[in-house]
Amino acid sequence: MTPEQSITSVTPIASTELAFEDMRWAPQPGPELAALLAHKLDGKPDAQLHVATSSLAILGRGVPPGVNEADTGLVIGYVQSGKTLSFTAVMALARDNGFQLIIVIAGSSAQLSDQSHKRIRDDLRAHTDGRRVWAIYPNPKPTDAAGIEGLLDQWRDPHVPLEQRQTVVATVMKQHTHLRNLAKMLKALDLSGISALIIDDEADQASLNTQVQQAVQLRQVRESTTYRRLMEMRRLLPSHTYLQYTATPQAPLLISIIDSLSARWVEVLQPGDGYTGGVTFFGPPRDRRPNQPPVMRPDQHTRIVRIIPNADIPSVNNQLIAAPDSLQSALRLFMVGVAAAFAKNEAIGNRSMLVHPSVRTADHYTYFNWINDLFHSWQAAFRRGMDDPAAQALAATFRPAYDDLAASVGPAMPSFEDMASRLRTAFNSTELKEVNRRQNGPPVIIEWRQRYAWIVVGGQAMDRGFTVEGLTITYMPRGLGGGQADTMQQRARFFGYKAGYLGYCRVFLERDARQGFEDYVEHEEFMRRDMIAVRDNRQPLQTWPRRFVLDPALRLCRDNVLRDGYSRAAASTDDWFTPQAFMGAPDGGQMNQGLIGTFLATCSFNPDIGNTARTDTQKHLVSDPLPLREVAKMLADYRIRDPNEVEKWTTLLAILGNLLDEDDAMQAVVYQMSSGRVRRRALYSTGRVKQLFMGEAPVEPVALRGSVYPGDRAIFQEGMVTIQIHTLDLTNDASNTVASGIPFLAVRLPADQARPMAIQVQPGQPTFGAEDPD
Repeated sequence: MTPEQSITSVTPIASTELAFEDMRWAPQPGPELAALLAHKLDGKPDAQLHVATSSLAILGRGVPPGVNEADTGLVIGYVQSGKTLSFTAVMALARDNGFQLIIVIAGSSAQLSDQSHKRIRDDLRAHTDGRRVWAIYPNPKPTDAAGIEGLLDQWRDPHVPLEQRQTVVATVMKQHTHLRNLAKMLKALDLSGISALIIDDEADQASLNTQVQQAVQLRQVRESTTYRRLMEMRRLLPSHTYLQYTATPQAPLLISIIDSLSARWVEVLQPGDGYTGGVTFFGPPRDRRPNQPPVMRPDQHTRIVRIIPNADIPSVNNQLIAAPDSLQSALRLFMVGVAAAFAKNEAIGNRSMLVHPSVRTADHYTYFNWINDLFHSWQAAFRRGMDDPAAQALAATFRPAYDDLAASVGPAMPSFEDMASRLRTAFNSTELKEVNRRQNGPPVIIEWRQRYAWIVVGGQAMDRGFTVEGLTITYMPRGLGGGQADTMQQRARFFGYKAGYLGYCRVFLERDARQGFEDYVEHEEFMRRDMIAVRDNRQPLQTWPRRFVLDPALRLCRDNVLRDGYSRAAASTDDWFTPQAFMGAPDGGQMNQGLIGTFLATCSFNPDIGNTARTDTQKHLVSDPLPLREVAKMLADYRIRDPNEVEKWTTLLAILGNLLDEDDAMQAVVYQMSSGRVRRRALYSTGRVKQLFMGEAPVEPVALRGSVYPGDRAIFQEGMVTIQIHTLDLTNDASNTVASGIPFLAVRLPADQARPMAIQVQPGQPTFGAEDPD
């Protein structure tokens, strides 16, 4: 039997057929996983196999059943790409392999928690067809302990067959009161011999210790309440794997590697067919081929993403009293799409419009009232019937929206007349809903199956994890705000499995927000590429150098969860990377001397062309173009002892690594400054070279400055990484020589190709180019 046949049946799959070399143990896929995949991915054997193999990799990297250990793994997906299906499949596989207890920490709001609970029940088919495989407890309390104890004891009773043993699933809102109740309940249980799986959905939010930075400053142990509750829960479970699921892993990757929530390993989820994410909406990452200008996005993306004019965005200096034109356009586009579905007899599932104006509830009410007034005035006109002149005139105003969608939908778009005839139906089948987090009162729950079309207005309640079913039109007149990359990306509710109706989709964004999303695409793809390399190379995640492509307008995440900050390397190529510290290494710099000497012996050099009046010190040798990959190896081995320079050098190496990822054939050029002749340089008392670069000649008169020699900083070649090798004799304040023939490097990046980077170096992590202090 093939794996595909095994998955689509309810027959367990032989674990040897789908084993992974880097798994700690080999889970046995069984009936629960097979049934879940048949339920969720009926008729899609390739998708079933994809989810099954991913589930095996995730569970198999964690703690095997019956082993008293704790482990933490990070599972990274795209926004709206199917992370919930991934972890419900892992839950089913855990049940097949004898896990008695599963805890799902889902949602920091009532809306998200309720959404997750319902999805888990549906995916696992709990309590259907008389099945009692799962015992699901939403937000369990200490009073539930007695019943749960009995369910867990079933697993210890040899007289109870496996199919009659129930796996306990506790779905818990990520809020300290509910987590405290969970901990009290766990304390009342006998958990010896119990294998547990913990799934932290949206693990970058609320779970992490937000008191870390303050604790460092005050030199105290400080823990935020939710984090403390999670740690208490983990201490109570002798055998468990903690899975962090997120689409924005920046904060989990940057927390201290000694933190209990710092993952040991990573899995990167690949979306299924039909997924539309950042690359779809905002174009591919910039094209950085040599000597080519940056290419941001193909033309067709401009059909989907629209800029909201500044005049349409309310502000202190721009008070609006009615729905701006762009909002009206977005509403017309949405209603045309709904009417088209009815005209084609395809009004199945849902179509939705999301309006996300700001974090302020008052703004939500304003937009909701604008839309409500506009919507019902249009609805009243269409209810008169299309024979009414007012309805005909109003329908004509929908023609530009129709033409807009027809251009991207293509031949499948019904005629304008057919669409217009169903506008009345479209308005009568659409409901408006304002969704916000409320401290008092029940959460606003959308019963998606009740209506075909929805217009939803809200803010943070729909920022993260919230699924807007069938989302086609998004209107978001809010900017970058604090420019926090992970938070901004979580607003992209318009991502998802939309390939089948992408032509109906439009996204209206403020200009800076659009630019921010474009920058994030590059950041995200770089990060995922690194994480895939960590996974495939079986590299412990703690040893991965924390490096990110990051536009200066963005921040990685909130700072209060980070013990160790991160540094930035600007995209500007005007500056050189110049480590200039000589710390009096025990070997007198002989290691670098040997490294550079060996490297130079592999190169061919020619005289650098310049003004014939230059002195010997101003005449250099330049290499033939060299593969950057070979030069980068030399730079990685170059030893640096000053801790203040290690981080900058690590940043340089990260940038070079990114350049090579983009173009493996990129080249570099090496200059032997002064043709290898020794220059004499003085040291500051700190051990730094006072003046590495030679300046322009002549200096006077000003009109002729640099006409003979432009200065060392001007010695480079465009389009390639340039490395200068300066050989120096170093002197102290008394002009006594303290070291001879010491090689110093200066590195310049090619214009328009080096990307801005963010680098974090943590204590205990290996760093490239860093010399051991002893």
